[in-house]
Amino acid sequence: MLGKNTCRAIVENNVDGIMVVDRCGLVRYANPSAIMLFGRGAQGILNQELGYPLVAGESAELDIVHTDRQHFVAELRTTEIVWEDDERAFLVSLRDITERHCLLEQLKDALHTAETSFRSKERFLSSVSHELRTPLNAVISLARLLLDGAMGPLNVTQKNFLRDVLDSGQHLLSKVSDMLDLADMESGQCSISHKPVSVRILLANVLRALRSHAVEKGIQFTTNWVSVPKLISTDEWLLERMAYNLLYHVVQQTQKDGTVHVVACQTYRNTSTSVTEKFLLLSVTGQRNMDESQTVADPDSMGHDLGMNLVQKMAGLLGGRVWVEKPVHQQGHTFHVEILLA
Repeated sequence: MLGKNTCRAIVENNVDGIMVVDRCGLVRYANPSAIMLFGRGAQGILNQELGYPLVAGESAELDIVHTDRQHFVAELRTTEIVWEDDERAFLVSLRDITERHCLLEQLKDALHTAETSFRSKERFLSSVSHELRTPLNAVISLARLLLDGAMGPLNVTQKNFLRDVLDSGQHLLSKVSDMLDLADMESGQCSISHKPVSVRILLANVLRALRSHAVEKGIQFTTNWVSVPKLISTDEWLLERMAYNLLYHVVQQTQKDGTVHVVACQTYRNTSTSVTEKFLLLSVTGQRNMDESQTVADPDSMGHDLGMNLVQKMAGLLGGRVWVEKPVHQQGHTFHVEILLA
């Protein structure tokens, strides 16, 4: 059992303010920390009204203004005790939370700023969708019409120029679409819909879409997806976008007259819950200008490419991952995309 003097020393030296307030609301006792917190001196507190309603067992925040107009915020906690002469009173503890309160206000301001910025970005992207996609589609359509001879025959130079216009327009349209898709994912607006998907047909369609771009660079595709099941359950749109962006990136970085190897297979791996899960693994290898030391899936090794950033986001939505490595005793680098199968 602690002695009276020991208890008094503990209370007097406590960093929190401690007060005793009677049933009439008058302060009967205040330790040095409480006196310092109110900034009025002992005579300005003792036998004076606290001026705040007290309810035993409850806590609240108390605004304190010093005579020099400094503002403090204290966390107030109240419990009921028996004071001198068996008088019932309130034991009040006060903790200075001014700094924490200021930080919370700063966080609220930062959150408001972020929300305002996000709404501005949404308005901007909505404008981009209309202001860029519409004229780009018109340019692409007109270039195709001219190449098809709708306005008469063209010489070789004119056709080459038009092909450049068409390729540049399609590339820019793809990047605009990537930017909008990425924004949807970051805002949580991208929904996932699982259904049976043929990986072989999907990859064949993607390669067909990239064929003309590869032919211009003299790049050949080799494929191996015989070990993939006929159908898998996943989001077809996300898988197709991932495959297209991944292959487009590798073709873009592969040297002329090179080869891009595309391999797809089903794999099994233990997850963090020690449960064996099924995954689809898509690996793409091409000769490319890349630092030999870059062997991890980070923005630097992906060349800060928007399409590859999108691939990583999509893989994450499907419970997967993306990484890149340099195979031993082989030229080029291999990009791996792994997604969880339902």
